[in-house]
Amino acid sequence: MTIPRVPMLAVVVAFVLIPRIIWAQTIGARRWSGTAEVSFVSTSGNSETQTTGLAGDLTFSPGAWTTEAKLAFIRSKANNQLNAKSFDMSAQSTRQIDYGLGVYTKVGYLRDRFAGIDNRYAFEGGVSLNALTGAHTLTARGGGGLTQEQRVLRDARNVGTANSSADYIWTLTETSELHNEATLTLVLRDRDDWRFTNKFSVSAALSGFFSLKLSHQIGFLNDPVPGFKKTDIKVSAAVVANF
Repeated sequence: MTIPRVPMLAVVVAFVLIPRIIWAQTIGARRWSGTAEVSFVSTSGNSETQTTGLAGDLTFSPGAWTTEAKLAFIRSKANNQLNAKSFDMSAQSTRQIDYGLGVYTKVGYLRDRFAGIDNRYAFEGGVSLNALTGAHTLTARGGGGLTQEQRVLRDARNVGTANSSADYIWTLTETSELHNEATLTLVLRDRDDWRFTNKFSVSAALSGFFSLKLSHQIGFLNDPVPGFKKTDIKVSAAVVANF
């Protein structure tokens, strides 16, 4: 069964975001923060290549609930021909309970032609734990979910998953930080089908509004699309606007 792309996106975003926004407006508390970033790499001479990256996140923290939405887009051209592009979107809500313990739900959509993925829809939920606070913060999450994946070779998969992640932030100074986020997804009925992603970044402020961000991301798909490699690596430098 093929899920319509736009309606599915609208449903998953509405499922996570709208109840939290209504709830916040009811109690009259609202806290917003976010970033927007852009990166561009161009080469000329023996070959002409252009790679453009856009990304952003929006965090809404009215109280016990925290909702975060993320978007990332990459487009690559070589000699005026489009090589590949990717679009990654997620929305996550976390409810803190006590002693650093919480529960979370997350929905996501991925279109990654670099890895041969036409569409991937994912839903997960579970528990979270804030293990460290202060200059060093560490949040660990674990749970289960469902994933529908459509590949370029028309290989459609509907699978149950076990999910875990760790999000570490080290605030170096008032204007700089180190951030590492690792995620591991296991397909329950196929032990050979597992995915791992690690994103490391360092950012430093250029002014009160802008900062420079250097990032390195590695994605590993143990059961890749035929004709594609298991590992994808993305390195970027971006200017980030903070609000």
